Amino acid sequence: FERVIHHEVFHIIENNYKKFFPDTVWAKFNNPSFYYSGNSTNPEAFSLAKLSNTNGFFSEYAKYSISEDMAETFSFINSREKYVSEVINLDKILNKKVIFIKEGMSNIEKSL
Repeated sequence: FERVIHHEVFHIIENNYKKFFPDTVWAKFNNPSFYYSGNSTNPEAFSLAKLSNTNGFFSEYAKYSISEDMAETFSFINSREKYVSEVINLDKILNKKVIFIKEGMSNIEKSL
């Protein structure tokens, strides 16, 4: 439940501060052959459970769209700090995504 709250809060933040979270930058973090599922009807695409093999994503739902990927990343950063610190040492893509989210949040704070 806690992660869901953080996830939804990020959507509010992203909608109000889009300039700090450009999709074009985020998209470059993923493997070139990866495409977000978009409107998939596959129930697995909606799983919020953490992945054992992250490969750039904290959950299956993160693979749905850039916005959901960012929100999932933010939710893990804010509710699973120890897990995130372990994973980003092993997953270079997630490391870049976590840095991006943290920098965006820092830039928002500086702009206030």
